[in-house]
Amino acid sequence: MKTILFIVDGISLPFHVIEQAIKKAKEGGYSVSGLFLKGEEEPAVGYAFPSDMKAAENLTTETEAVQEDEKIIMYNMELVKSMMDLKNVSYNNMYFTNPSAEKVATLASAYNFVIIDAAFDKKALLSSNLTLNDLTETIIVPVIPIAG
Repeated sequence: MKTILFIVDGISLPFHVIEQAIKKAKEGGYSVSGLFLKGEEEPAVGYAFPSDMKAAENLTTETEAVQEDEKIIMYNMELVKSMMDLKNVSYNNMYFTNPSAEKVATLASAYNFVIIDAAFDKKALLSSNLTLNDLTETIIVPVIPIAG
């Protein structure tokens, strides 16, 4: 069976990558799998000044922040599934926390090609420590970076 894998940082959802996966699936009769990645911990977002009472009152623990991240990722996964269903594209998704480049490459080797955001590692809230370079060097099937 012909299959496409797209890889996204689970917190952000680059729609141009999803749209390209749908387009290629429709053109070539591919099924699609989505790999949503998440880091082990919440990235630091800066310092809340004590004079900013609103920010001080709304501080959350790292555990709460990670739980919120997971909710966002689950929502994004459901959104993509709905988009694929609307276009009648066979689809499944996966969710990995802090995988190594080798683990991702092993999974990707079962696909015909991989689609990834060309700005994968340039996002402000990147939740995974993998870089685009790590992935393109490790994955043995063709990797297609998509510019947004």
